Amino acid sequence: AALRKAIGDLHPDARLELFAVMRIGQGDLAAGDWRRGLSEATSLGDASISDILADDIDLQSHLEKGLYALGSA
Repeated sequence: AALRKAIGDLHPDARLELFAVMRIGQGDLAAGDWRRGLSEATSLGDASISDILADDIDLQSHLEKGLYALGSA
């Protein structure tokens, strides 16, 4: 419940970026595919993004990996 609230409290653009970082960390996108990740998030809609983020049981790990990949790019 706390995670859902924290995600919901983010600015919508921050949720888009968080989603893109998560997808990179999952290995579904390369760090260079940042715009594609944002586009994918936009097409899913804000409510879906929030649900996907909150339901990812490995969210912390995916975010760490995504941030690492972006920092290394």
